[in-house]
Amino acid sequence: MPTVTVKLSQTEFSKLEALAAASRRTKSAVLREALAHSGKKSPSLLHAMRPYIGKLRGPGDLSTNKSRMKGYGATLNAAQTTTLLDYLEKTQGPKQQAANSDAAAKALLEASCTGCHDLDLVSNRTGNQAEWQEVVDRMNGRGAGLSEKDVPVLVQYLVKTYPKK
Repeated sequence: MPTVTVKLSQTEFSKLEALAAASRRTKSAVLREALAHSGKKSPSLLHAMRPYIGKLRGPGDLSTNKSRMKGYGATLNAAQTTTLLDYLEKTQGPKQQAANSDAAAKALLEASCTGCHDLDLVSNRTGNQAEWQEVVDRMNGRGAGLSEKDVPVLVQYLVKTYPKK
């Protein structure tokens, strides 16, 4: 099998190590699987969860009875687990302490953009309010996962940090 050397950012390398550890596979195996699926369109969380929607019966809030909840679980494969955890982290993760601060906006940028590309792609671009708004809306449509309240925070940060020259 040929060998390939790949340069990764520290964030990408950390994600790769975490995925490999979680799936108990080598980093090479994780990368090969990602390449095998790279041409395929990733299913949305709704698509991945469709077989399970409406299948559960029980109290409205299953967290009130955890032992009963265990019986309703579904087995997920590694891809479904990753999709679900990414979604939950983006939508239900810890709230930003200072949503309007530059540090919080930079964290939003890193969390939502580096899943698909390096930050160099962002830092090499400039734009005004409308241009950055269009970019953020387009990327969010492709799965960046920003909440509606975080979009203006990120757009303002991008306008301030990478203004039109």
